[in-house]
Amino acid sequence: TVEAVSDSYVRLSAPANITGVPALTLPVGHDYAGMPIGMQLMGRPLYEAAVLRVGRAYELAGDDAGRLAPIAA
Repeated sequence: TVEAVSDSYVRLSAPANITGVPALTLPVGHDYAGMPIGMQLMGRPLYEAAVLRVGRAYELAGDDAGRLAPIAA
């Protein structure tokens, strides 16, 4: 199905927004076309530091941190 970008953002972030839990989205790789794929981490209320630590550990363990999507000509 085709979905508007703004609808995707709301659908994917709504659980954290509604409940108020800390959430972090970070890149985890790329698809067959080189486009980035993301992962959302959610933590317990008031555990922002734990969510950030897990995200940082994931970035340090992988080699995709900072890699950009291809630019269309």
